[in-house]
Amino acid sequence: MLGIWKLNWRFLGVPVILSGLYFAIEYKQPNILIDNAGKTIAILGDDNSLSLSRMNGRRIGKNRWRQRYGLSELERWQYESFTPDQAAGRELSCDRFSCLYRPENSDLLISLVQDEQALLEDCANADVIVSLVPVEINCPAKLVLDR
Repeated sequence: MLGIWKLNWRFLGVPVILSGLYFAIEYKQPNILIDNAGKTIAILGDDNSLSLSRMNGRRIGKNRWRQRYGLSELERWQYESFTPDQAAGRELSCDRFSCLYRPENSDLLISLVQDEQALLEDCANADVIVSLVPVEINCPAKLVLDR
């Protein structure tokens, strides 16, 4: 078994190792997280904080997100009273049905839909729809993600 490391072809692993190191260094955390059940959305802020669409539900997923980002607490975004302090670095505006999110350095407008009443308007305006309710209408957005 140890004789395998004495052959010259062992050096073929060097590019694989270097590419693995490169991708580990260049990895960017996603801006939007969706739990496995498709019921909670989280948005990553510039200050590495996470704002969640709802705080109830599966605690395991939220704890995993909190630990992965090294946070002591998670916050919930407030739909009708979203303040500029909560929106800092997020380019996020909300009403009680959905939120419109524009990631920094991007032209994409992403709609985070909580209620089906927002689908008609958001489908017409947003590039990407992330919906916590089933999308049962013909939506012209470039990408539609629903439950």
